[in-house]
Amino acid sequence: MFRYTEKKLAKDIGRIAARLDGDLSATYTAETNSVDLHRVSDVEAPPYSVFLGNLFLKVKDLGRKERHAVLESFLRDALTPKELSPDELIASLSLRIRTPFELALRNKIVAMRADPWDAITFGDGELLLELVCDREESV
Repeated sequence: MFRYTEKKLAKDIGRIAARLDGDLSATYTAETNSVDLHRVSDVEAPPYSVFLGNLFLKVKDLGRKERHAVLESFLRDALTPKELSPDELIASLSLRIRTPFELALRNKIVAMRADPWDAITFGDGELLLELVCDREESV
């Protein structure tokens, strides 16, 4: 049996994204563990960036059909986010435990492509609580 790799994940993301939106083209960058989805019709538009780290850990041991379903759901959420009503937004809020290192690393990764955002965190020390919007396949 062939092992599922991050490179295979990147190819799957590219194929699924192109099927969901024929105007998208994918570029995998192993150094940053990411796939950039570019608009073919608008080369000046910034790409959607998909960090593969956590996503790879989530899908690497799944069967092909289940992995495809998870990736498709994730990309649908990312490419066409549903506008949440205030009640839906409140219902989706969750607290996640983060370390300062984890938040700093995420900001560095995001800063390579866009302006980092300020996370809503509570606490001070080695463990922080971050307020997130918990979606079906993404946070």
